[in-house]
Amino acid sequence: MNDIHSEYEIREKIIRTTTDNGSNFIKAFRVFGEDENNVNAEEVTDEDPTHDDQDEEVEFIDIGSIMTEDDGLQYQLPKHHRCACHLLNLVSTVDANNANKVEAYKKLSRSAFSKCQALWNKTAKSTTAAGVVEEHCKLQLIQPNATRWNSFYLAVERILRILKVQGEGAVRAVCAALDVPMYSPADIAFLGEYANTMGPVAKAINILQEESNIQMGWLLPTISALVSKLDKTRALLKFCKPLIDALQEGLKKRFGEMMSDPELVAAAILHPKFKKSWTADEGVLKLDISGTV
Repeated sequence: MNDIHSEYEIREKIIRTTTDNGSNFIKAFRVFGEDENNVNAEEVTDEDPTHDDQDEEVEFIDIGSIMTEDDGLQYQLPKHHRCACHLLNLVSTVDANNANKVEAYKKLSRSAFSKCQALWNKTAKSTTAAGVVEEHCKLQLIQPNATRWNSFYLAVERILRILKVQGEGAVRAVCAALDVPMYSPADIAFLGEYANTMGPVAKAINILQEESNIQMGWLLPTISALVSKLDKTRALLKFCKPLIDALQEGLKKRFGEMMSDPELVAAAILHPKFKKSWTADEGVLKLDISGTV
């Protein structure tokens, strides 16, 4: 990265560099980033005040090795920005799993999702099974993919669409033909609430991962709208309130600092689509570029 910045003479033009949340990227920018003074905090230790230097033997050091040693000062990376889409993906997967700490939610989610998984497994392994689904439901199931964001939500949404359009009879016929458990009314109600809860998260990810017509100014308004939507959705839920709580906590943990970042606030305010409409927090709106009110 340092060589590319130098070769194309863009070092002074780059404000931030966005990467995913891989530990290798995080450490690279922590060690070589402009705000860290090239010091690895994990390697800094306080001296023991009781240590007696007079008792320590003298150690001779090769001066030549010091002169050629790489102290990291020749590298200077821009400010690091973690990919918002990747952060939202972590919120919707890792953080959402914290909802399972509530026993009632855990029991319902395992019941409903295990039946979904049974259908997905059958149709993924057998073209005959896929044909049965096509015959009764007029649609194919979507297979979740661990490497594709939103895929689990979209797969659940497809099952709900089939239930709505073709009716429970079509799904019951498929389950009977493939010898998998049928959904109970509680399962269907849970899946409906799950889709309503995760829909705004999926939409936010889709907005932020657009390849065109997307700027940094979209970030804070999108996250603010997501938080607001989840707050409003919570009052309408019966089964998935623990999921809302887990998502809200994840958003606070992963985006909390960004929501008060003066540069990101300025980017949102300067965007003609949003200006100051995206937040009612006067403290945030008054943040200047130095981060003071």
